[in-house]
Amino acid sequence: MATAAATAARPWDPTVSLRLDHPAVVLLERCRGGARPFKAILAHVLRLGLAFETFPMSRLLYFATVAFPQHTREGLLLFEHFTPRPNLYIYNLVLAALSPSQSRSVALYKSILASPAAPDERTFLALLRSVECPSVGKQVHAHVLVNGLQSRVYLRNSLIKMYLDAGDVGTAEALFRCAPVLDTVSCNIMLSGYAKGGFSLKSLQLFSVVWRRGGLVLISMRLLLSSPAADVSRTHFLGAIGKGELNPGKSVHGWVVKEHGTQDAFLASALVDMYCKCGNVNLAYAVFEKALDKDVTLWTVMISGLAFHGHGTKALDLFWNMQKEGVAPNGVTLVAVLSACSHAGLLDEGCRLSDAVGLARTMPMKPSRSIWGSILSASSACQNTEVAEIASEELLRLEPTEEGGYVLLSNLYAAGGHWNYSDKVRETMDRRGMRKAAGASGLAINDATY
Repeated sequence: MATAAATAARPWDPTVSLRLDHPAVVLLERCRGGARPFKAILAHVLRLGLAFETFPMSRLLYFATVAFPQHTREGLLLFEHFTPRPNLYIYNLVLAALSPSQSRSVALYKSILASPAAPDERTFLALLRSVECPSVGKQVHAHVLVNGLQSRVYLRNSLIKMYLDAGDVGTAEALFRCAPVLDTVSCNIMLSGYAKGGFSLKSLQLFSVVWRRGGLVLISMRLLLSSPAADVSRTHFLGAIGKGELNPGKSVHGWVVKEHGTQDAFLASALVDMYCKCGNVNLAYAVFEKALDKDVTLWTVMISGLAFHGHGTKALDLFWNMQKEGVAPNGVTLVAVLSACSHAGLLDEGCRLSDAVGLARTMPMKPSRSIWGSILSASSACQNTEVAEIASEELLRLEPTEEGGYVLLSNLYAAGGHWNYSDKVRETMDRRGMRKAAGASGLAINDATY
């Protein structure tokens, strides 16, 4: 005990020799993350005074914040009370643990700037993960430039993603163009950003550039697309062009078939969704039929496409075939089938399926607005006021400021001659300042949408 007290009394020395073979450190390395074993080892390390040495403390913080983040609270307490002069490695560990909180991360970064430690790439990567507002992100970018780290590929890609997530496509593009080498990760980040932002033409142009470059870039892309994580890369550009433009979609489809065939269910889902959005259900169904091992996502996408384009009978037939094949429908499939009944006026089928209110309430996941909206739509088509009221109540609870549920319920009351109820719904809309949104359509001419 006297030795431990003496150790605790002397100043904490970050340059002390590493004690790799100490039994307490060995026990820590063998810890599997359980709360009781970890806390027992932590108490042992504190009793021996090892917490005042660099290596044991860094390992404790690593296990508490990275390997087993359920112990993050203990790790932060250790950092606060036992590391008066942390080194950069310890700072980076704690900064990564604080990434869910922008304010705490920024406060810790200011402490790093006030210390002898100089921030490195890991510091800024952890700090970028905490960014919640564009102004803070720009300040982090400025510090990256001041520290001369702008050429680090991983850091540059993180900055590009940050700007894309913030909607600043121009700055993201400027960073992307400054890259000396066009790497696959940067391209996928840009393609993903374009897809989320609706920049379909830019997405296709970037994809064409990457394709023409060939060489190592194309080889890298092929390797990425053939990896288990390929799903994201395969669908980034498909999602970007799936905004109603058919010719670019066919071009990408050709490349996909050449590089990866037509049998992959995940890739087929993206292609089917793209063709349905472009209005070509026949091509979508051709892709659907060629896919092997069709999963629930592929079946649902095809059913949704048929329903949206008014092929309600075909959508229902596909729904029954899906169950014959042993594929269990999910909540999204239910939405698609109810939509098919509503679009095609299949009242009997829709009325039977609208009893899915019970199913919607007993699903393992919380029913979404799409599910309640489809039940409301199908119930309106069936003139089933009772079910429609239930669905409307649930829908308005989820999105009280959206006018769709009010309009459907008002129209249902009016169709049944319940004008008083219909007027009350409209009065509620007026009182809340809601108006029915006007429809809009687009026309693609020479790669431009009007």
